[in-house]
Amino acid sequence: MVDVDLGRTRGLVQTTGALDRKPELALMVAVLEDAIACYNGTISTRRENPTLLRRQARRWLESTDWNSPFSFNYICEALDLDPRDARRKIIRSEPLHAPAHAA
Repeated sequence: MVDVDLGRTRGLVQTTGALDRKPELALMVAVLEDAIACYNGTISTRRENPTLLRRQARRWLESTDWNSPFSFNYICEALDLDPRDARRKIIRSEPLHAPAHAA
């Protein structure tokens, strides 16, 4: 079990030493953190189209897919998070930086 509380992503996942032993879990946390950063507009590196990234992140967060090993639901399950609760916490919060040109 991984103790999860996303430190960089509004307190949703907190990682422990388990990630050092399981690189695939570290990758899953990184994917989840990146999606949340794209959704919130808090990406640390410059990306070409933040509005498109936000839309894509929201689509991924809202997906009900359980088959793909990197779907939102699958990642949440692997990190011992309830996907519905995590989704609600992420999506109900307004993005920290509103996109300059909403599409």
